[in-house]
Amino acid sequence: MSRIVLRVLPVLALLSHALIAQQDTATITGQVTDASGLALARASVSVTHRETNVVVRVATGQDGIYVATPLRIGTYNLAVEAPGFKKVVQESIPLRVQDRLRIDFRLEIGDVTQTVEVAAEAPLLQSESTSLGQVIATRPMSELPLNGRNFIQLIALSTGAYIPQRNNSLYQDFLIGINGNRIQNNNFLLDGVNNNTTDNNQAPILPSPDAIAEFKVQSNLLPAEFGRGLGGTININIKSGTNEFHGVAFEFLRNDKFDANNFFNSGRPLPPFQQNQFGGAVGGPLFVPRLYNGHNRTFFFANYQGTRIRKGLTRIFTVPTADLRGGIFDGVATVFDPDTTRTDAGGASVRDPFPGNRIPVSRMDPVMQRYLGLYPLPSRPGIANNFLLNPKYNDDNDQGDIKIDHSLTSRDMLMFRFSRGDRTFIVPLNVPNVPYNGYFSNNEFLPQVINNRGAAFSYSHTFSPRVVNEFRTTASPMVSR
Repeated sequence: MSRIVLRVLPVLALLSHALIAQQDTATITGQVTDASGLALARASVSVTHRETNVVVRVATGQDGIYVATPLRIGTYNLAVEAPGFKKVVQESIPLRVQDRLRIDFRLEIGDVTQTVEVAAEAPLLQSESTSLGQVIATRPMSELPLNGRNFIQLIALSTGAYIPQRNNSLYQDFLIGINGNRIQNNNFLLDGVNNNTTDNNQAPILPSPDAIAEFKVQSNLLPAEFGRGLGGTININIKSGTNEFHGVAFEFLRNDKFDANNFFNSGRPLPPFQQNQFGGAVGGPLFVPRLYNGHNRTFFFANYQGTRIRKGLTRIFTVPTADLRGGIFDGVATVFDPDTTRTDAGGASVRDPFPGNRIPVSRMDPVMQRYLGLYPLPSRPGIANNFLLNPKYNDDNDQGDIKIDHSLTSRDMLMFRFSRGDRTFIVPLNVPNVPYNGYFSNNEFLPQVINNRGAAFSYSHTFSPRVVNEFRTTASPMVSR
């Protein structure tokens, strides 16, 4: 049986100085004045991304206000020019997911060829935003020893976040609760677009830590563009290419060589365990010899991560003993014969126990006798929790992303991203050879297959210091069978 879910979300927003919808990008705003504090209209503000040399140019309005948005995360240089005034430059301004920095400039009268360098740091207090949140950058994701390379664990470092008790969910390693809300009440975004399943509101596409530039967890005072999650909004940003080629390759191995046997498996061989995670990432300018040179204009980033898990489990169940299969209930409980049911003088229903507390084989249902024969005999003493086994759990997961950023002009930006995830896993049955919930195939569940796809496209155009148009659309089909 297959289930196909298709989500398409187009977003078209006219943005002004008062309201900026910038889900996965950032904004720099401020006012340009002269030495006396009077606003300078039509001053030119250039915002240059240091890693790509992509320049966004805006002009101040009549009140001297400028707004540069949407800006991809990274480090920027700002330059402000106006006729009759010295040029002012401020360098190395870091921008993170959803930052809204206010940086004002005061120009001095002089020749435009003269440059004044401002050494002031970017403000730590973002007075232009009321949102509260925490940004997790790429370094802790790639350098901390995350179990299973699962970046969701880092969300627990945010205020109000907690990892819930483990359960049997297929997403149990990726569950997080925020501010006391249910785990289904979070909102996952990937490059500013929806990244939630429709059944339990979890993230179907979970990129490799080497693919994430950073992510932001917002848990309070969410702006208007985030109206979905009662708990928190987890805004994930995939890395983009730069003017230099960068790449990484990795292989992580976990096995049972240094594992201790667990308490319930004492006296038995250690269950096997091997987990391999491998892959790589590469990014840089899009360059095709003799055809296209994308330096300062077009950039790509691609990554892949494969996971292979072979794990022996320890499970304890209750199976019928040989005596119980033969109808012998000595020392267990008194078993009454339903065919002797009658009403006594007081009007109460009574019945007699089976002789010797044993049910004759002739009285047993032949279908149930055959079903009981499927159960193995106990491997431990007692009539409860008397069977221990070590079934194998298999999990194969392949995930990858590719992202293209292109600067048409200083006012027009394009972005396209495609993500793919394919997972096949086999969860063992509770007891070998016994049908369970309709599944029966060689002592194990039928293989479960989940195929996730996600695509995002955005186009932004700056009309004026106060008006920016950004179009976003996403398609996220999910097929499980």
